[in-house]
Formats: sequence, C-alpha cells, structure tokens
Amino acid sequence: MILDKTAQLASDPQTYNLGTAFALRAPEVVLRAGYGTKIDIWAIGCLAYFELLTGLWAFHPERGADFDLEDDHLARMLELTGERFSQAMLARAELSQKHFDNNGNLLRIGQLIPVGIEATLKDVSDLADDDIPPAAEFIRACLRLDLDDRPTAEQLLWHPWMKGANVCQDYRPPTAV
Repeated sequence: MILDKTAQLASDPQTYNLGTAFALRAPEVVLRAGYGTKIDIWAIGCLAYFELLTGLWAFHPERGADFDLEDDHLARMLELTGERFSQAMLARAELSQKHFDNNGNLLRIGQLIPVGIEATLKDVSDLADDDIPPAAEFIRACLRLDLDDRPTAEQLLWHPWMKGANVCQDYRPPTAV
C-alpha cells in the first residue's frame, strides 16, 4: 500500500513538491535527495506516532521571522529523532546548501530542543507505560532520517510492536533461497 501516493506517482524524479501533506513529507522529499518507497515508511511512522497514538500531527512546521517552513520542518525532525543528517544524505540533497552549513548544522535555526519519541508518547498518549518502549521503537525505526536506515514494509510487519496485530492470515514471510 502506498501512503504518500502523490510523491510516488511523479514521473519526473526531480518533482518533489506535489501536494503531499507537509506533515508527512520525508526528509529526502524536503531536501530533494531522491526518494522511493521509503517515503511511505516515514509516513507510517508519522501516522503511528501522532495520528493513531496521540491524535496530533508529528510535525507541524511554521514560518519564523528568519526561517521558512522547510527549515522548521527539518529542525523538528532533528529534535524528534535525536539524529543528524549524514554527510552522504546532505551530499546527494539538492537543497542541502539552502538549509545546512558544511558541518551539517541548520543555517537559520541554531538552538534545537530535543523532545524524544518516548517522552512525547508518555506525555500525550494514553498508552500504558510498558507499551511505550515498543511503540517508540517502531516509530523510531520508521523515522530514521536516512532512508537507507529505515526498514521495509515487510520488516515492519514482523516488528515486536506489531505482535498480535491483525495481519492477513495467508501471508507468509519469504524464505531464504
């Protein structure tokens, strides 16, 4: 299933701003760093994190006096994940010089305030304390900044947080050949 269908349907790989819900845009879309099916994994993480578990948006970027929506969106990604963009990701990103200096720091937003996935789930969800770590681990896997570090959809099906989820009874994971 494709969640971020507008980006997936682009015939021109350089077309990035396609009407995708801004809050669900993966970092590679924001930075124009090339994308594929892993944008759907990012969207699953956003939807699981807030829409399903808290009723809030994972990312709600705003313009500031000295920064634009994309700057704020990237800052919020950094704050939530606690990660930094790899040099490889920034090197392939068309818009990296618009948003980052040579050391990978945001140009127009200096002070980042880490929020963390587990802490936010604890503060704004109704999850039991023992349900938070596996949910946070699932979301953290989906919201890796580098698309190469995100799991596949199939890998997510077998994530411990999905244990007991209603998966198609006929589905069997592929066996090694």
